[in-house]
Amino acid sequence: MYSLFIDFFEIETYYRSNISGDWKKIIYAYRAGLLKVPLTLGITRETLTDYKILSRTATIVNVLGMHARPAAMIAKLAQDAVAVIWIGAGDNRADASSIIDILSLGCSRGYEVTLEAENEDDLPILDSIKEIIDKGFGEDLDG
Repeated sequence: MYSLFIDFFEIETYYRSNISGDWKKIIYAYRAGLLKVPLTLGITRETLTDYKILSRTATIVNVLGMHARPAAMIAKLAQDAVAVIWIGAGDNRADASSIIDILSLGCSRGYEVTLEAENEDDLPILDSIKEIIDKGFGEDLDG
């Protein structure tokens, strides 16, 4: 076992998945400030901070913002990913394959969102999601 001062329930709740044996989630937890001592089993602060996260940013440009139809478009793309695709706004982050999670971000027009992929194979999906956001989900861009 490893010796981290860490609340596994808090991390599991935060990431909505089982963290057992998954160092990526520990890395994300460290970055989110949930780990107090990130040193164990050869994992150093450098390892945790140098871990590559593939990300893109986009701004919500359609008049109605993020509602059910755009959330469904994003979720449909994200469900084809090899690993989890995350969408974040401000301090909140959601699983992009879940319509409800996306809607919980409450993104209206002008919000900047961050898209993150855990696997390089998901870059085309990340780019596709960014593209539909940039194009306003095919909706009205002029109030």
